[in-house]
Amino acid sequence: MNHGIDNRQRAFLRNFPDALAYHYLPPGSEESAESYVFAEVNSTFEDLVGIRKDNMIGKKITEVLPVISALDFDWLETYEKVSRKGTEVRFEYYSKPLERWYKITASADGEGGFFTVFRDITEYKEKEDALELQFELERLFSEVSSYFVSLPARELSEGINHALKMIGEFFKLDCALIYCFLDDHQSMKLINHWFKEEPGQAVKDLSRIKCESVPWWVSKTNEKEHLCVLDIQKLPPEAETEKEIFRALNLKSVVLMPVICDSRICGSFLLGSKESWQHWNAEHESCLSSISELVSCAISRHRAFSEIYYKSYHDHLTGLYNRSYLEKELERNENSNRLPVTIIKADINSLKLVNDAYGHRTGDKLLKKVAWILQKTCREEDIIARWGGDEFVVILPQTTKEAAQVLYERIKNSCMEAFMKDVPVSIAIGLATKETREKKLHETLEEAESDMYKQKLAESRSTRSAILNSLLTTLGAKSYETEVHFRQMRSLARYIGKKIKLHDSELDRLNLLVTLHDIGKINIPEEVLTKEKPLTLEEWKMIEKHPETGYRIARSTGDFALVAVDILGHHERWDGSGYPQGLKGGKIPLLSRITSIVDAYEVMSRGRPYKRALSQEEIVAEFTKCAGKQFDPQLVEILFNVLQENGFVELSG
Repeated sequence: MNHGIDNRQRAFLRNFPDALAYHYLPPGSEESAESYVFAEVNSTFEDLVGIRKDNMIGKKITEVLPVISALDFDWLETYEKVSRKGTEVRFEYYSKPLERWYKITASADGEGGFFTVFRDITEYKEKEDALELQFELERLFSEVSSYFVSLPARELSEGINHALKMIGEFFKLDCALIYCFLDDHQSMKLINHWFKEEPGQAVKDLSRIKCESVPWWVSKTNEKEHLCVLDIQKLPPEAETEKEIFRALNLKSVVLMPVICDSRICGSFLLGSKESWQHWNAEHESCLSSISELVSCAISRHRAFSEIYYKSYHDHLTGLYNRSYLEKELERNENSNRLPVTIIKADINSLKLVNDAYGHRTGDKLLKKVAWILQKTCREEDIIARWGGDEFVVILPQTTKEAAQVLYERIKNSCMEAFMKDVPVSIAIGLATKETREKKLHETLEEAESDMYKQKLAESRSTRSAILNSLLTTLGAKSYETEVHFRQMRSLARYIGKKIKLHDSELDRLNLLVTLHDIGKINIPEEVLTKEKPLTLEEWKMIEKHPETGYRIARSTGDFALVAVDILGHHERWDGSGYPQGLKGGKIPLLSRITSIVDAYEVMSRGRPYKRALSQEEIVAEFTKCAGKQFDPQLVEILFNVLQENGFVELSG
C-alpha cells in the first residue's frame, strides 16, 4: 500500500490540535519498530520535540529519537507493541525538561502505519493534583478533628503532641512545636512538641525563650500573622536572634502561626523543616490554619481542665496540695514498698493573733510564708499540703525518723528567722514514721498530730510571751507606748488597786491590763500614732477601733483572754459618751475605769511632743472637771488621795 499522504490528510494533520506524528514501514523493510520512518508530523509536534519537520520526514525512528531530549521515555518499547501486535497504547508521561504532563496515544491505522498523539494534560493534572491535595488535606483535618473530639480531657496534653506528629508527618516536617506565653508575657515556654528525630540539647536550651530576645517573632504573633519562611536566610535583619534559634534546631524553612485561645493570643506554632520548601501553597496554609484552630481549641480545653484539676487538688491561697489530694496520696501509698515513710504535721502558733492584730490579709501572708518555708526546706519528691486552717502536712517517702528530724530542725530554724509584720513566725511540729507495711499511714498521721500537740502545749507559754514582747516592742517603737509609760501606769494602778482593796489576783490582772491596754494600736500607722496636728475623721476612726482590735488579740492568746473585756472598755466614759460600746457608769468594768484614769494621769504628767506636761495643780483641776463625765468620780477621789499620800511626786513600783 502507498503510504504517501494526500492533501486532505495533510490538512487534517496540520490542523490537529495536539502534537501528532504518523509513521509507516517502507516496502521490503523488516517488520520491526526500528524500521518505521516518519511519514508526517504537524507543527505542534515540531514545537514539542524541538526538531523541524524536514529533519524528520523519511527518517527512521531510531535516527530521530536520540536527539529528542524533551521526551525521554522508552519509544521503541511503545512502538514495538503497536507495530507487531497492532494494539493501542495509552499512558501518561511527565517531561522534566518541559515540566509538562502529556497523555500519549499510539495506535495502528490498519494499513501498516500508526499514529502517535501527544496531548498536553498539564492543566488537567494540576487540577487533579489540586483536588487530590484538597482531599488529603481534608482527610488530615477530619482525622485531627475526630481525634480531639473523642479524646478524654485528662489526655489532652499528650493528644496535642500526637496531633503535632500527625501534622509533621503529613507535611514532611522535622519538628512541630507550640510555645505559649507565660502569665507575665515576659517569656515563651515550650509546652508541646514533636520531633522527627531526637532533638538533643538544643531544644532543652530553647525550652523557654525571653520575649525581649525575639521581638520580631513576638510582634508577628501578636499581629496574628501567618508566616511561611521558605528560607531562613531571607529573614529580615531584626530577626537575627530568631535566625539563630532556627539554626540551632537545624531548620532551613519554618512556618509561624499564632495560637489563639478563647479569642486571646496565648502563643505560637513553630513548624520547621531541615530542607528548603519548594512547593508550599495557599491550600497548605489554609489547612494548617484550620488545624491550628483545632489545636488551639484543644489547648483551651486542656487549660480549662488543668485549671479545674489544679483547683480540685491545690489550696487556692498557698498553691500547695490540699487535703483532698493528700487523702488520695495516703490511700495510693498505703501498700507502697517505698519504706520508711515519715509524716510531718505542723501548726502555726500565731495565725489567730496575726489575723486579730493585722487582719486576715496579713494572716493570709503568714500562711503563704509558712508554705514557702516548707517548700524551700523540703525535697522535690516530698508531698506538701495545707491540711486546713493553720495546719500543714508533709509526706516524706523513703525517709527515716532521724533524717526527718534534720528536716524538722531546718524548718524550725527558718521560722525563727522569719517575721510577719512584727510577729515572729512560730509553728509546732510533730512527726511519726511508718516502717512496716502493716502500719497504716492514717495511724502515722495521727501519731504525728499527737506529737505536734504535745510540742504545742510544751511551748505555748514561751511562744505567747515571745509574741507579746515582740508586739509591745514594736508598739513602743512607733508610738509613745514605751516601757516607761507602762511602768508608771502599773505603779499608780497598783496604788489605786490596793486602796480599794483588790485581791492579789485582781491586782495581777490589773497589771496585765495596763500592759496590754493599747495593744490594739499595733496595726495603726506610726504617722497617725505620732501625729502632732489634729487627726482627720478617717484617722480618728482608726484610733477608735483599737479597743476592739486589742480585745480580739487578747481573746486569741490564752493567758491574756482574762483581760480582753477590760481592754475593750478602757476608752468608755462615765457619762456614756465613750467608745466602742457607749457603756455608762458602773456598767464599765472596774479595771477598765482604773486603767483609763492612770493612762490619763501618765499622759498629763509626762506630756507628749505635741502637748506639754501639766503641773500637779493643773492635773487636779483637769480631773476635777472631768469627774462624773469622763472618769468615775469615786476613783478620781481615790487618785487624789494616792497622789497626796505620795507628796505629788513621780511614783515608782
